[in-house]
Amino acid sequence: LITDIGRDIDDTIALFALRATSAIDFVGVVTTGGSTLTRAKQARSWLRHLGVEDSECQVAAGPDFADPPFAKSRSYGTCAHVEHLYHDDSTGDFALHHDSSKLILSLAEKYGKKLTIMGIGPLSPLSEALDRDDKGSLKRIGALHLQGTVHIDTTPRHGADGEGAVHGAGGGVNAGAGAGAG
Repeated sequence: LITDIGRDIDDTIALFALRATSAIDFVGVVTTGGSTLTRAKQARSWLRHLGVEDSECQVAAGPDFADPPFAKSRSYGTCAHVEHLYHDDSTGDFALHHDSSKLILSLAEKYGKKLTIMGIGPLSPLSEALDRDDKGSLKRIGALHLQGTVHIDTTPRHGADGEGAVHGAGGGVNAGAGAGAG
């Protein structure tokens, strides 16, 4: 799961909903969107509250950018500090995994087609992992699901110039890579 958990309730609700799905086992969470160490602490704490053992799921704090590589957002780096949700120290497994792209690639290598990556936050860590994927591990994952507001229609449509087109529409993005994609 790639998430910017911590600013709004939506990613926390998504985490709870995904955990309630018996077919899903969390093996890794990467935080993104600025203030990533605080977000990682929140993700780890919520996972613990949901009964996910630290040894079952690695948590990585993605990079914090002084000048974010994605579209500027007023919310970049904005993360709520929740009193008593987590210990305010830098220990814990996320302190060992500052290299989020390395975590993504190691999970892709380990799980292959069994791995589904879900992106519900800025995808900078995934982009970095793609840049570093010299083994092609990400091409062999089971599925990639992305949150968004664009529908990608691959049905050929011909305009006045006879060229195909991709059209935007309301709804979510569901970009599949192999089995399990819809």
